[in-house]
Amino acid sequence: MREAFVKLVEQQAQESARFLVIMGMAKSGTTLPLTLLDGHPQLCVFPEELRFFHLSCDDPDAQLATEALLGNANIQQLKNRFNQYTEYQQHGGTGFGKRDYSNIDYQLFHQAIQWIYQGTDIAYLRYLGTFLALELARHGDLSAIDTSRIFVSKAPHNELYLSRWQRMLGNKGKYLFMLRSPFELRLSLKKIDDLTNTQSLPVENFVKGYEGRLKLLKLSNLSDSQLYILKYENLIDNPEMVMRQIAEFLQIEFQAGLLHPTKNNIDWDGNSIRGLSENKIFNNPERARLELDKEEYNYIERNLQEIIEQYKYKSAS
Repeated sequence: MREAFVKLVEQQAQESARFLVIMGMAKSGTTLPLTLLDGHPQLCVFPEELRFFHLSCDDPDAQLATEALLGNANIQQLKNRFNQYTEYQQHGGTGFGKRDYSNIDYQLFHQAIQWIYQGTDIAYLRYLGTFLALELARHGDLSAIDTSRIFVSKAPHNELYLSRWQRMLGNKGKYLFMLRSPFELRLSLKKIDDLTNTQSLPVENFVKGYEGRLKLLKLSNLSDSQLYILKYENLIDNPEMVMRQIAEFLQIEFQAGLLHPTKNNIDWDGNSIRGLSENKIFNNPERARLELDKEEYNYIERNLQEIIEQYKYKSAS
């Protein structure tokens, strides 16, 4: 099966493989579109964060690259058999939803990753092979793998590696960047830091990072057909309108399932401490103004004024 699997990856790489990479800062809502896209029949969604370049999975050293991917905590989640986390100290919350990967033969996934990573040091083949390894582990049979779908993955901070993604995927890649109000994003990050007793990033660094992500997108020169900038607030306020736009962006059929979040086709309760319920979504500029330190709030407002105006993020001052 090893030779047949590697051959399948190489064959698909030369044909019609297409990709969507979901990007954005941590706590900007990158998981939500991933879970809304999860069950669509024209898509193959990797259900956990696939930190490909984060882990240097393009490292020519096959052993190090393999260990980096398979040893990652997100990939290790594929071993789960219907776990619902009620407490997760590293995160500090009760989110993380339900995971049922009982239909995935993790040992077969592990083996297929070794086959492709040891068989080539070409980043594109390893990336595509990671999806096909998951499909093989789901079905157990190479002939059952549907290679006509769009392959979707996400991880916060992908935009920091955008030039590498572009080199790897070329015109086969599309990118969805999640944007969230800087006031609410800052407060959300600080709440997580408080829960985990972590020192918060200085507000100057936060502002620089927020602004820098958008500069990287501009420098990429991606066309409108390749880049979709999605305001998290728009997705919460009008999910059907936004998901219809995303379906058009991906050139897939809109289906009602795009409004229902799942992970590996299991109902998804969210990975934030507030879950996915609208009445729990943190989308309240007035609350951000009240709970953020006044000097921090004013610093963000002053230094991100152009972005706030461009994306119609109203401050509450």
